[in-house]
Amino acid sequence: MTGTHVAGKSNDDVKAFWSSSSIIFKFFPKLQKFFKNLDHIVIYLANISTITKSNFEAFRKLKFLWFVGNKVEVIESNVFDGNPLIEYVEFYGNSLKHVGKGVLSNLKRLTQLSFASNPCYTTGPNTAVDIE
Repeated sequence: MTGTHVAGKSNDDVKAFWSSSSIIFKFFPKLQKFFKNLDHIVIYLANISTITKSNFEAFRKLKFLWFVGNKVEVIESNVFDGNPLIEYVEFYGNSLKHVGKGVLSNLKRLTQLSFASNPCYTTGPNTAVDIE
């Protein structure tokens, strides 16, 4: 991030955030204060091993979550409770050993899902029904 925008644009116009830094994830919930309209978040190869509800609950407009190539082992059942607008979830290539029961039950708009290439899901699931 450089802090500069295209002429005529501001932090309110930022819709997507991409990072491959584990350092930024420590301050992740605070990003919502700067980028109020984020609806796409990509955390790629950042060596993140733990995620919780508090990491995402500030992002009420979140539609797209791409969390690929990290080291997440557990996704608790309440992690997306504050994100009912999510349509796309990708956890490809993590270290998932456990996904909490009902983790996707709040995601009524979910259309795309991948947990492939994880210890507990080598080829899928690709739908909310598959994961339940």
